[in-house]
Amino acid sequence: MVYDYAYDKPTLVMATKGTLESEKFNMLFNKYNNHKTYLLPCIGLADIIEKNDERKIREYLDKNLEKYKNKVKNVVLGCTHYPLIKDEIQKVLGKVEFFEGSSRLAIHLKDVLEKSNMLEKNEGKVTFIDSNNSKEKERRFYNELLGG
Repeated sequence: MVYDYAYDKPTLVMATKGTLESEKFNMLFNKYNNHKTYLLPCIGLADIIEKNDERKIREYLDKNLEKYKNKVKNVVLGCTHYPLIKDEIQKVLGKVEFFEGSSRLAIHLKDVLEKSNMLEKNEGKVTFIDSNNSKEKERRFYNELLGG
């Protein structure tokens, strides 16, 4: 996406360490690298976002993004959690263009559900899966995000 719209502008890719080390990411990065791209492994940021600790989020962003202020025009949000703090990121970096895939993922999910006629049946079930097997995260997911 960034390549199509802003290839010549400096870009910061904020992602998990695992994403930045993945074969798929590196294949794409090497294919489209404009030599104006900074890679930032945001170790622990998703956990801080999940805890919804505004002070710690602000401290993390101030510490890790300050050196990119006025240097980047685009920010790729390479984790599903990061769009939740776009405003906070913008406060540190200034006016930047964001690129993230959550809306495309939602559209793809809708297409898959439509093709399977699962939207019309209204018989869906939500299952929470967490790599840490955290009961606290599961409770927050069901209670706070799904209202149940």
